Amino acid sequence: MRFSHFLPTTLHSLSLATLLTLTTSLALPDPNTAIFPRTVAPGTPVAAPTELRILPLGDSITFGYQSPNGNGYRLELYNDLSGDDVVMAGVIQSGSMIDNWNAGYSGKTIQYIAEQANASLVQSPNVVLLMAGTNDMNPNPDISQQGTDAQAAASRLASLVDQVFDQVPSTVVMLAKIPHVADATQESNTRAFNALVPSIVSDRADAGQHISLVDMSVIQADQLVDGVHPNAATYDQMGDIWYQALHALPQGWIAPPLGPDPDHALNRDGSNVQ
Repeated sequence: MRFSHFLPTTLHSLSLATLLTLTTSLALPDPNTAIFPRTVAPGTPVAAPTELRILPLGDSITFGYQSPNGNGYRLELYNDLSGDDVVMAGVIQSGSMIDNWNAGYSGKTIQYIAEQANASLVQSPNVVLLMAGTNDMNPNPDISQQGTDAQAAASRLASLVDQVFDQVPSTVVMLAKIPHVADATQESNTRAFNALVPSIVSDRADAGQHISLVDMSVIQADQLVDGVHPNAATYDQMGDIWYQALHALPQGWIAPPLGPDPDHALNRDGSNVQ
């Protein structure tokens, strides 16, 4: 069961959403070039009456670091989804929103995220919002502990995607390119990494898995607070992009989640009763 928030649903500029890219295994345009210039109004149901059990999975941007309310993109997305029954999955709480669960690991690389992911995947999300790799591209070796080679990082990301499908075969994975950054060296690494993400999606879509590509690389360095993390307006724009991406999914992709909702203290959904 979803909760009402004290913050109103607002739709910020959707110019970024027009750059949304989507890959599917169906008869759609080339996944590496397809652009979906659609702007669906907030509150338009995505899958109702099917519950959306959403797992935001990633690093500090997923966590909402440097956003004024600590929610990052998640509150804007949640408010956009007011026409659906939404439950957030994850084992971390961050932000002022009521259902503030997620799996955002600040300062961590893809490998670390993968090592922690199963604790959230056991909650059987039917949608996984996966955005990771920013820390892998950081030239500081204390952060990018597995190195900054883009191909190696993309391979780790591909393995994480496979891990998600191994744990929850019926889920939809929405895999994002990562935002640009201010540091020149990290930005060069980021561009090389992002160029490899579409093939991760298309390879698995061709195999029949429900996976889509979301282009968060439309976020530019001048939209960041500290050269890495989005400002408040940009976090909201990211929430809107995820929302448009959900509406761009083929009908029928989102299956009802398996089992009870996560047993979160703030989740009072009756389906939690086992």
